[in-house]
Amino acid sequence: IETPAVTWHREDGEIPPGKETDFVMTAATSKVFRRDHLTAVEAAYLASRIPGTVPGRFKITMMSAAMGGMTWRPDVSADAYPDPANLVRDLVALQVDEISELAGLGTRWVQLDSLSYNQVFDAEFRSATQNTLNPEVILAASVAADTAIVSGAKKAHPDVTVGMHLCRGNNRSAYMAKGGYDPVAEQLFGT
Repeated sequence: IETPAVTWHREDGEIPPGKETDFVMTAATSKVFRRDHLTAVEAAYLASRIPGTVPGRFKITMMSAAMGGMTWRPDVSADAYPDPANLVRDLVALQVDEISELAGLGTRWVQLDSLSYNQVFDAEFRSATQNTLNPEVILAASVAADTAIVSGAKKAHPDVTVGMHLCRGNNRSAYMAKGGYDPVAEQLFGT
């Protein structure tokens, strides 16, 4: 789909040229499924290069399924998913399965990069990504999705540490969302 007109920023106030920060945006047009095992390939590669037999000396980072709601567009997604919550629910289940696969390969640290919170504290970013939901609805859905991923992974693999990375989006030393974490902190860290 058309890439959202997100404005990227740099700390010095400069707005980088679009060619430096372009990215491809996709939308769900059918039921999601796991097509590849990219993180498993990375985990197997790392495990093969670690001396000894102690697993878990490496971390795998992946985008949180909580961000999946950003790929829902009513004009192309509604036939497969009546709303973004159904799409995210399927993505969460896929991600919990993926973390299980990683655990089987010896991964003991998984980092979820969750940028869905940018839509809560930056109205301009929310508008650019065409999300018309109330920020409180986005926050509740994002926290619920991230909680389900962490809980599901920990239930299946108590020895796997699941951490979260929150940022405003990083691309060539530029960020795409502005604002502080105050609007998300209490619910996110309290849950």
